[in-house]
Amino acid sequence: MPADSVVENEIAADGVSVQLISHDWSSPVECEFAEASTDHVIALQCQPPQAVSMGRYMESGDREFSRIGRVLVIPAGQALHVRATGGPVQAVRCAVSEQAVNRIAGFDAIFRRRTMREALDIRDRRIADTLKRMGEEVRHPGFASTMLIDSLSTSLIIDMTRHLEMTCGSSENRHKGGLTVRQLKLLSDYIDSAPPGMTLVSLARLVGLSRRHLSRAFRQSTGQTVHEYVELTRFRRACELLSTTDLHLKEIAWRTGFGNPCSFSTAFRKVGGEAPSAFRRRMQLK
Repeated sequence: MPADSVVENEIAADGVSVQLISHDWSSPVECEFAEASTDHVIALQCQPPQAVSMGRYMESGDREFSRIGRVLVIPAGQALHVRATGGPVQAVRCAVSEQAVNRIAGFDAIFRRRTMREALDIRDRRIADTLKRMGEEVRHPGFASTMLIDSLSTSLIIDMTRHLEMTCGSSENRHKGGLTVRQLKLLSDYIDSAPPGMTLVSLARLVGLSRRHLSRAFRQSTGQTVHEYVELTRFRRACELLSTTDLHLKEIAWRTGFGNPCSFSTAFRKVGGEAPSAFRRRMQLK
């Protein structure tokens, strides 16, 4: 964990430790940190993701930064290089020993180089819900808390193993009731490209589904509605362009899929709580 993290509370069981941690990156930050060589760490950010939060594993050999989501994994002994806009961060941090993980799932056979990028942004509602429940138990311990944490960690390891196998396996694998990996990849790449005039109809046509089926399957697979995902993707891209370029708002609006600066500013303020120009000035002062 980052060196300046504060542990607010903790429950430890056999081979697992769950902590509520917080730290404050008060300005745009770039840092590296590593976990213990014998523990895999699965973490859930309690607040909405930072406007820009990117990372890469130092030992993976990958020079390209990938988006860090609300849930991420830091494999045992891995150093993580982070770039983010900063701000207060609260997280549920679950550290499980290699021995405990290997006993249940053989994690080391899953954490190969091909899974590293996926581990920075785990999009699985069951995993997020389990971490959230762990955090609630640590914040307000009750009867048999240690036993409950031990049971939840087993569930977490199993769900994480299934998720990584599905995400990194055959493109025909399908989340139960959701989308195939290939369909998710098509949608993600298309939305990231921010095409003008993108609609639910065009997204449904892209993956060969009806609008209703797409809406239901997308939420089942990601835990978000299509609209929420599109809004957040556009917002993060806009934050990146505002903080790292001198492009005019009209150009940024076009690059993020908006028809004009007015609709872009309205959407940005809705998600971020401030105007794009105010965000840019704040980033320039830091």
